[in-house]
Amino acid sequence: MQSPRASTDHTRRRLLTGCALAVLSAALPACVSEPPLKLSTHPWPGHGFLWLAQQQGVLAAGGVRLIELASASTSLHALSAGIVDAATLTLDEVLRARAGGIPLTIVLVLDSSAGADMLVARDKVADLSALAGKRIGFERSATGALMLSGVLKAAGLSAADVELVDVGINMQEAAWRAGKIDAAISYPPVATRLIKHGGHVLFDSRSLPDTIFDVVAVREEALLAKPAAVATLIDAHLKGVDKWRGSNAYQQHMLTRWLGLPPAKARRIFDGLKPCDTAENLRLLGGTSPLLAQVADTLVLKLAAENIDARANGPTPLIDATHFPEHAR
Repeated sequence: MQSPRASTDHTRRRLLTGCALAVLSAALPACVSEPPLKLSTHPWPGHGFLWLAQQQGVLAAGGVRLIELASASTSLHALSAGIVDAATLTLDEVLRARAGGIPLTIVLVLDSSAGADMLVARDKVADLSALAGKRIGFERSATGALMLSGVLKAAGLSAADVELVDVGINMQEAAWRAGKIDAAISYPPVATRLIKHGGHVLFDSRSLPDTIFDVVAVREEALLAKPAAVATLIDAHLKGVDKWRGSNAYQQHMLTRWLGLPPAKARRIFDGLKPCDTAENLRLLGGTSPLLAQVADTLVLKLAAENIDARANGPTPLIDATHFPEHAR
């Protein structure tokens, strides 16, 4: 059962999100010549190559403006309000947004989760069965619901056996340090800090293969109006992945700063995460029946089992792989 405090925190966060979006909307000029494609993101390793491209001026030169927001939930509000044209989201978040009437198309897969999404628990929660009666903090997103479902199934528990606390990713560390939660469904860099504060990992996304992907999704009208900008952001990510595989020290240094990680973690930024290069993108997005579309169909059924509607609402195609560089196709 959701606690009254969790409900209050959720309402407060929605109000704060509304204020943040109002400020953001006011800050973006309504009438400018050749407006850039506005892409929202939030700190996450898989988004880092786009952030680096922004720092280096590559995105701006190609007609893309990267806007950093607090979370994926805030990006979804911005997309719904028409404040941004595109966002870095998880596959399930895209499906839910499309079900809610936002005409989004996936143009790029940034990464796949292979342990990065996890349940971090305090020492007193020695194993999954010990979660009974404990307070689990999680963000009420589709990814949160999928991870929670996996955790409870592995623990042999139901939602009624635990106390669910609605806490956004940006508030998890504070809730942990204040003793308000016993465990949290989290991801780096926040999960890394929870572990530093004495937590340990009991479950991660390796138990949910081909389920959690981070992607770039673009509103239909922006995809039609700004194809060159879309190609720019795709190329920027792919080149970033290639450089990373060459153990680029500059990338490591900059990304650890952006993610708020200590320098010692520089070489482990992508632990539990697989950055998707050109070949992986074409494997997932290419062909007449893209693999990611098949994964999405399966995911819709999984979400329906959790009473989350992720069925498409409108004719906008889910995937468009036509904006990749010619040499990559």
